[in-house]
Amino acid sequence: MADYVFHVLHNARPVYEMDVLTILQDGQEPTYENILSEGESLGLTIGSQVKTERMLRDILQPLRDLGLVERRQIKLTELGCVLARIACNTPDLFPEIFHYFYYST
Repeated sequence: MADYVFHVLHNARPVYEMDVLTILQDGQEPTYENILSEGESLGLTIGSQVKTERMLRDILQPLRDLGLVERRQIKLTELGCVLARIACNTPDLFPEIFHYFYYST
């Protein structure tokens, strides 16, 4: 069996991940700058607390590792779209599901 190294970056927090999924839900492939500005305009936590592209890259990495965001572009996968809908419709459930994805990976 191959070893799989999975490191949770310190900038990855469920609220940030939920915000990114919400922003990416429209299906467009935004830039890092657009994600940050849209987060700010929507009044999301990511818009007020994440200030640099580097921090945003750290937030996107776990979403990529879990197969929720494409590897080479900033776009939701099919599974990411499902989780984004859950994040919008049942936000209290999102941290539990996100934790499950980490645990099961």
